[in-house]
Amino acid sequence: MFLFKFPIRLLWFNIQIASKTMTLQNKVWLRSLLLYTGIIIILCTISCSRDSLSSGQTPSLSSPTNTSEVEGTRSPLSTQSPFPTIQSETLFLELIARLPGGEAANQPSYLARMSDDGKQFVFLSTASNLLLEQSGQDPRLTIFFRSTTTNDTYPLSEDRFTSISNPTLSADGRTAAFLGYQPGTCADQQPQRSCGAIYIYNLPSASYPEELLVGSIYPEGPDIALSHNGQFLAFAEPWGEILEGVFLYDRQTGDVTEIIRSDTTDGAASELGPVGISANGDVVAFAAARNDIVPDDTNNANDVFVYSSEDETIERISLRADGSEPNQPSGRHVWGGGIPGEISISDNGRFVTYLSRASGLTEIPISECTTYSGEVLPACAHIYVYDRQSKQTEMISVSNTGVPGNRESVEAFISGDGRWVAFTSLADNLTDDSPECQGFCPRVFLRDRQERRTYLASRGIECEPVTANVSDLNLDGSVLVLESPDLLLETSQNEGVASYIVNIPEMFAQCFAGFEQ
Repeated sequence: MFLFKFPIRLLWFNIQIASKTMTLQNKVWLRSLLLYTGIIIILCTISCSRDSLSSGQTPSLSSPTNTSEVEGTRSPLSTQSPFPTIQSETLFLELIARLPGGEAANQPSYLARMSDDGKQFVFLSTASNLLLEQSGQDPRLTIFFRSTTTNDTYPLSEDRFTSISNPTLSADGRTAAFLGYQPGTCADQQPQRSCGAIYIYNLPSASYPEELLVGSIYPEGPDIALSHNGQFLAFAEPWGEILEGVFLYDRQTGDVTEIIRSDTTDGAASELGPVGISANGDVVAFAAARNDIVPDDTNNANDVFVYSSEDETIERISLRADGSEPNQPSGRHVWGGGIPGEISISDNGRFVTYLSRASGLTEIPISECTTYSGEVLPACAHIYVYDRQSKQTEMISVSNTGVPGNRESVEAFISGDGRWVAFTSLADNLTDDSPECQGFCPRVFLRDRQERRTYLASRGIECEPVTANVSDLNLDGSVLVLESPDLLLETSQNEGVASYIVNIPEMFAQCFAGFEQ
């Protein structure tokens, strides 16, 4: 409002001065001219304001984004789609791993990550038909880049790598990073020994400007996260022979900040990571089993911590609502023996998403949980969002009525604006249209924190529920990436897991029209 209050006052002031020295006819003419000029200025100001809001520029990160819609007064449950209605026959699912002509990858694809506009992707695959040149060798795991804007698909890695893992892509889509193994990268430089290094790929120049030698010997390697423009890289390396711990790397200055160092004396190094990073790189969240990171940590379990580079402080956020220590681990994937899962941060660093098996993190009571293997636990793993501004924790893996999921939930991603959380869960009570789960049947759910609604997001082309895992979520929650063995589209050639783009507004328009839950 202030933007056009000043022009109005200035015009009125000029009118008052001119009126004292001009004839009546000239006064009328001048006042009309100035009035029309004022109207034009107001309209231009409004138009410019709208243009600035729709230009897609990254919001300022000097203070938390205004989240009154998320944390303030909530509107009643609505039966309408939270996205604008789209009248389109466009398929809301698209296979990522395919050639420009539409030919699909002839091998599975997975671990896809995307840019914030939801149009650029990196993923892993052994598909030989996606390679620019056929080497004649057995297909090896390769990191590929895919653009839905230019319809390009091409490999980023080279034959020199014996293995690749943990791909990531900056939000602006210009920088990719991954862990690559090749002989001679260990501290001892033995020619036949392969150790991991973090390789950074600049997409505009199609080159590797640098690499970060960590000497990883851990099978999964370090978890990696890039800031919005790719300047900062956070990683957690549990068993590196060169770098070992949680680090923040500034690619512009070359500085590597050690946030914590691994402690291999008590075995805690094997439980380090995952990591998440804010858009401007000043906030890093990570999981660790160390008891000496913050005072009064005595639970001998994985906890989730947040590091702020602004004041160089570390805060433990996986605490009970009353401030006491949790009784179960947090921040680690609970399927398959506790391998790293996901920790996700909103763009401004205010909201941190993580998983935990602990009880009492919120006021919502949770009960015993039966895992897919039949093991009975005191509580299921649930998804939580911690608000660093209000110091409050919110349970995400709940139904529209606030009932917690009846089985494990893992691998959550929060949208850049903090409103949406996509997560994988075995629960069958989160939505009315979730089929009963017998055995291992993960599905992807989308939680609207503003409207307090949960949606089943892993659906086939006929809107039927399918098994899937979440891989990424973009800035405004409009594009979801998941991997599934069930979404066999017409372009699919393999029978394994494949990565897919889900256009959420299209899915709502086609699958949730007039729905009631």
